[in-house]
Amino acid sequence: MSRRTEEVTKYVPMGRAKGVLYSLFGIQIITAVVLLVILLTSIILPGKYMVAAVVAEIILVLFTCFIRKNRILCVISGILSVIIIAVNCMGIYYIYRTNNTLEKITNQNVELTNTVDVYVLKEDKANTIEEAADYSYVVAKGQDSEDHIKAIKYINKKVGKTIDIIDYLEFTEAIDSLFNNECKAIIIDRAYVEILDGIEGYKEFDKKTKCIYSYDVKYEETTEVETTAKVENKKKKIIDITKDNFNVYISGIDVEGSVSTKSRSDVNIIASINPKTHQILLLSTPRDYYVPLSISGGSCDKLTHAGLYGVDVSRQTLEMLYETEIQYSIRMNFTGFRNIINALGGVDVYSEYNFSSKGHYYKKGYNSLDGEAALWFARERHAFSNGDNQRGKNQMEVIKAVFKKVQSPTILNNYNSLLDSVADCMETSFTSEEISKFVNFQTENNIEWDVVNYSVTGFGSSQTTFTVPGKRAYVMSPDINTVSEAKKMLNDMLSDKKIEK
Repeated sequence: MSRRTEEVTKYVPMGRAKGVLYSLFGIQIITAVVLLVILLTSIILPGKYMVAAVVAEIILVLFTCFIRKNRILCVISGILSVIIIAVNCMGIYYIYRTNNTLEKITNQNVELTNTVDVYVLKEDKANTIEEAADYSYVVAKGQDSEDHIKAIKYINKKVGKTIDIIDYLEFTEAIDSLFNNECKAIIIDRAYVEILDGIEGYKEFDKKTKCIYSYDVKYEETTEVETTAKVENKKKKIIDITKDNFNVYISGIDVEGSVSTKSRSDVNIIASINPKTHQILLLSTPRDYYVPLSISGGSCDKLTHAGLYGVDVSRQTLEMLYETEIQYSIRMNFTGFRNIINALGGVDVYSEYNFSSKGHYYKKGYNSLDGEAALWFARERHAFSNGDNQRGKNQMEVIKAVFKKVQSPTILNNYNSLLDSVADCMETSFTSEEISKFVNFQTENNIEWDVVNYSVTGFGSSQTTFTVPGKRAYVMSPDINTVSEAKKMLNDMLSDKKIEK
């Protein structure tokens, strides 16, 4: 054997080993290209990190290509290729999941769920819709007559006959009809049943009735409402959320199940964010605030009832109250919100008072809370003399703690579960590009945000409402002085003035 042949057999991997090595190198190049394409199209990384990623991949490809001078270096090259392939695949997976989550929460064609229930009196012998096939029904009129039509058609199909609908009444009148034995059953939206706990004379509804059937109606949400606010919204200027002040309406629904469930808005917070001053104002408005809704033609209602007509009605109602523009909205299921907090590994929340709720004790000062404890911290109101006002403050403290935690590098420890939690309990009008841009802005500048809380207050009274005409309910009449102060703070944020605590 010649010296040249000996050198070749000594330094060049032969046969199957050589094929495996080349295959690994080919897979490495493919995964590197896929990763870079996804990075370049997803806008997840800031520019400087994108350049670093591209350079790093090129160097790794060249390095694994040119270190094959002998058998030992070829083995090292193969091992390195396997490691790089694994890292590239992980990068592709995480970026894909992030993009998928962003697409889910920013989807503008949101499929909402409205549940239509059938109720009979508690002592009634019927426990299923089939057993009530021959009953007389009253339909409780609301904003969703088409949903009632769909539900009735399905009930007819289920029981094998056309049920006897004797009248369509306002929903409190329909309940009166059931209580007075003028009908045997009522068909009513679950969202309206949930507001009965605040209406005088109807708080015992759950104790007097039982639900024998439920039908879920799914439909595409109308994201705009035909109001003066709609016309004004069309004139809104385009802003850069990394340079301009912007407002976000955070709507929290307090029901089990999907965030798309039609429900009242029990949490109503405006987050005013100023990228120039690095300050965030969290402004809380009590759920029972007695204000005109954007669709009520000047009639007052509880702010929480605005959520029954869609998140845009709630947002527009707050725009009217504070005479400001709210560019974005986030709808959040606060029951699912506990999963986000668990995914973050818990949060440190400040409490103004010592109190307890549902078996959880909270001391004055900072408390380390898991998702369940944070949820009850945010929901409790009976433990305080100022009730719903304090609950609003506590909700802002939880959000403030989450803001702080998501800026921490420890967020990466539970990245998968965090993405799952966000996707399940949040919807937003932000585009995925805007979210990515703001994340890049935060990553590049490593900003420590100064978060300021403020709550408007009011005075309790009993009034009729737009949603339940003719019936009195507990409401909170606005304290004009606190509303004026809130307007000033929002204007200061817009004028790049830093709010003093």
